Amino acid sequence: MYGLIRFGDLQWEIGFSSGIFLKSCPPFFHGGAYHYIDSYSEDLVTFDPSTARWIPKGDGVEEDVEEVEWKAEDEYYYEWERYEIYLAEDQGEIWAVFVCDAEREVSVRKWDFEGSCWRSVESLGGKCMYVSRNGSFVETCRGLENKIYMNKFFGESGVLYSVATGMYHSIEGGFASRDGYGLNFMTYGIWIKLSKS
Repeated sequence: MYGLIRFGDLQWEIGFSSGIFLKSCPPFFHGGAYHYIDSYSEDLVTFDPSTARWIPKGDGVEEDVEEVEWKAEDEYYYEWERYEIYLAEDQGEIWAVFVCDAEREVSVRKWDFEGSCWRSVESLGGKCMYVSRNGSFVETCRGLENKIYMNKFFGESGVLYSVATGMYHSIEGGFASRDGYGLNFMTYGIWIKLSKS
């Protein structure tokens, strides 16, 4: 279900999208459309508010609604519960951070527009990422490249994930681990990007 209101409208238009279940990560607006991750396929899904249409970006094959609902109620519900997914856009590129399993293994992927699929990346290419459930962004930061800053804590120290080492590290030092088991998580934290005025 979605709500849509255009400039000048007096009331919301409520619509239903059969067969589309969205991940619980915030969407972002780019190129005149909203981009989400589909809960079932984990592909990118785009909502075009000008036409009020959902555009699948993966294989484009729509599933039977009953089949999708069955999977959502059974095995896929468990999958949904164990993933953290963060989306960010940078200069037309769409990045995602997938945190999975009890060990909190991290996989960084970039959307391949030609192949309509996610591609794993081994490096952020001189960039760092700031991710949270309420919004994420990519930044070019000298000395901080290949690091993902999360709303996670070891004691009172913030925690980052290094793509280069494949490990979690506390910002103040003293903690490094391949898994994020036992880290504290700030549910409603958000990163704020300041701009020069």
